[in-house]
Amino acid sequence: MWLLLFSFLLLLLPSSAQAISDFTINQSVKYQVNNAGIAVVKQEVNLLNNLSQVYPKEYQITLSQTDITNIRAYDKIGDILKTTTTTDGKTVIFLKFNQPSVGKDQSTQFFLTYNINNFALNKGKTWEISLPQYQPTTSGEKSISISISVPQSFGKLSFSSIPNLQPEYSGHQTQIDLNPNQVDDRRILLIFGNYQLFDFQLTYFLQNSSSSPIETEIAIPPDTDYQKVTYRSISPSPLQVYSDQDGNWLAKYRLAPQQKIEINASGQVKLSPPKNIGDKKTDLKDLTKEQKYWPTTDPTIQQLASTYHQPKQIYDYVINTLDYDYQLTNSNGRKGAVIALQNPQFSLCTEFTDLFIAIARANNIPAREIEGYANTNNLKIKPINQNADILHAWPQYYNPDQNRWISIDPTWGKTTNGIDYFNELDLNHFTFVIHGNSSDYPPPPGSYKNNLQQKVVKVDFADQEISHMNETLTARLNPSSLLDSSYTVVINNPNLNSLNNLSISPSAQIKSNQTIIPPLGNITISIPKPNFIASILPQNNHLRIIVSADEYSQPTTISIKNPNYYLNLTVSICILIVILCFLGIILTASNKKPTL
Repeated sequence: MWLLLFSFLLLLLPSSAQAISDFTINQSVKYQVNNAGIAVVKQEVNLLNNLSQVYPKEYQITLSQTDITNIRAYDKIGDILKTTTTTDGKTVIFLKFNQPSVGKDQSTQFFLTYNINNFALNKGKTWEISLPQYQPTTSGEKSISISISVPQSFGKLSFSSIPNLQPEYSGHQTQIDLNPNQVDDRRILLIFGNYQLFDFQLTYFLQNSSSSPIETEIAIPPDTDYQKVTYRSISPSPLQVYSDQDGNWLAKYRLAPQQKIEINASGQVKLSPPKNIGDKKTDLKDLTKEQKYWPTTDPTIQQLASTYHQPKQIYDYVINTLDYDYQLTNSNGRKGAVIALQNPQFSLCTEFTDLFIAIARANNIPAREIEGYANTNNLKIKPINQNADILHAWPQYYNPDQNRWISIDPTWGKTTNGIDYFNELDLNHFTFVIHGNSSDYPPPPGSYKNNLQQKVVKVDFADQEISHMNETLTARLNPSSLLDSSYTVVINNPNLNSLNNLSISPSAQIKSNQTIIPPLGNITISIPKPNFIASILPQNNHLRIIVSADEYSQPTTISIKNPNYYLNLTVSICILIVILCFLGIILTASNKKPTL
């Protein structure tokens, strides 16, 4: 990040220093970014005299970076660069005008060019650009417009702290133009990239202290509408992985008495702009109910809900009310919404999240908590809760107009001093668990430790995307359905990635309206039985189920032995034999000659 500071030596005739209000400053800044993230900056500045006796003679610029190179400054006559100095992490540029314009409404125009070596920062598969905050003053008029051009190889604009930006894509460049209203008094963060990749390694420790065997479960990162998870291994393999009402993936394990096990899960997550993955829908009414950390019926929360009705109003209130506790005074545990209000200066990401959810739910706005990993390169600007390994919490609310969940981050909205994390969320937020029907279950990865000092969550940027290793789907018939009007079939997914957007034929009824199978999970369907005549045909010796999913380029056929085939065939043969015998008797009787 870099910052421009202007200072003037303003001379009266013959001499006297004046304030900056004596001028109107208009400037345009153009950034041309190359594939290495280096920006060539071209800055045009016009200083308009507001008084007849005042004119600028010298100009000073301070850049809050030291990797500034190739500095040039000139006006219509020639070079105006006087000196440059580097101190305390800043570059100070001194300019001296060749022939400043004198007189009211006269302007002094000059140009400044330089390179910024780390203007765009590469973070995995994305590029981040952070612009300075331009603060207008009441003592003088200022206007600034900014143009940024980046290679299209950076990818699409995936995050902008300025809502509703419309980039222009032409040639091999992406250009964004910001007008003075968009620049004034705000921090600007732009992120380019079509997706983000993280490799992860998670460790879980489970123990059965009882004298009887138990079944227990752990939460592993799930697919969501903006992330796709592919596992390299889950060892030891769970009995089953299933999806709960909130979309969490829970891996079940059976532990013998006094048994301890260590589970290691490794894989990769691909984060993309949100899309609907077609999973089952949770009853939204359940996601407005009171929970342990979201006391919606508390009088304080009720009073706030009567004042702040919309998600953006609630977001702004939370940011303006709570202060982040950089000293981690609140390291003893999660407090919940009400206690957070009693001690607003001791808030962590959980308090920002809980307060938003409590007020939203009190307004009957479905809201839930996400716990996971958020990448940050500056804990002072984008803090995470280091006491919980590297976890971060942020809320989601349901937008009925868009028919999807919207992720926001009021914690970072507070700590970044103005970057908007309400309208969009970047591609560096990786979901571990979703808390909707319960405010604290399931525990996220990082919570299953046998040593509080042990690092059990590791997440790094990935270079290469791993491919899906699609194994053959299997299926089993539920014997209890043999006498029913339809067969109940369980389809097993042996893959280490989920199967999305399932389509099954012949026409099958999917239990629970589920159209996604987690890795190592299964789905139960109901298929109609062939009628008696069709059931004895040779092609129906096996039931064939055709499964289509996003992960398979071609539909997959699963064959299940029809348990009624031989039974129905035997019955049919017996019936046929009886019929033939009966016909034989009739024919025999009809062919006998009468005796005289």
